[in-house]
Amino acid sequence: MAQQVFRHKTRKLSYQLAFWLIVVLHQAFWIDLLFVGSGFTRERLDWLLRLL
Repeated sequence: MAQQVFRHKTRKLSYQLAFWLIVVLHQAFWIDLLFVGSGFTRERLDWLLRLL
């Protein structure tokens, strides 16, 4: 929301890609931690790193 209000780098593709990657990683971390309860296991971390 702040990006749209302040128009901070909204058109820079590399920034947008990094921003959304961080958003997805944060979501994956918190969903795993809160709903699965085990935190990031080594297997999940390896899976995420393969995606990159």
